[in-house]
Amino acid sequence: MGGQSYAVCSRPGVFSWDRLDRGTQMLLEALEVAPGETVLDLGCGYGIVGLVAAEKAGTVYLVDADAEAVESARRTVALHGRSNCRVVAGDGVAAVDSVSFDVVATNPPFHQGKATDLDLVQRWIRDIANVLRPGGRLYLVANRFLRYEDTLRAALTSVEAVCSDSRFKVLRAERSQGRPDGRP
Repeated sequence: MGGQSYAVCSRPGVFSWDRLDRGTQMLLEALEVAPGETVLDLGCGYGIVGLVAAEKAGTVYLVDADAEAVESARRTVALHGRSNCRVVAGDGVAAVDSVSFDVVATNPPFHQGKATDLDLVQRWIRDIANVLRPGGRLYLVANRFLRYEDTLRAALTSVEAVCSDSRFKVLRAERSQGRPDGRP
């Protein structure tokens, strides 16, 4: 990213274990993290997004439900000596719902076997809205044919595609500065 290369630790069975996939590459290119911000890498896989975010962030939480991914992320973070990263095994936002985030980045799974299943990602979007600080941003990469925009607009604000190609798009949504009733 930005001309810099990173060594990662991964193993077969972890998503895109042997190469950086194009969707994640686009996510990294679009991701903006300001110094000191708290970041959540949700569905972290081997941890490349969290690792890159950790260069600027105050603290990065890397969360995945897959034990192989969690171990890979822990090893990747350790390899780079990132003391501002916390790798957490857990199912979605619930694993860190006591923390508030300035930025959430995700390349979420949308398959259940071979079938497309959007329920998990739609739940993640609603849960992310609850842990984003006012003004916080969600960066979500998705295949172009997947329609998350309506779910994003229902939970957050300022939804836009910040980059796209023939296969993928990166959506950016913000949590509003808030209303008196505490809703986005």
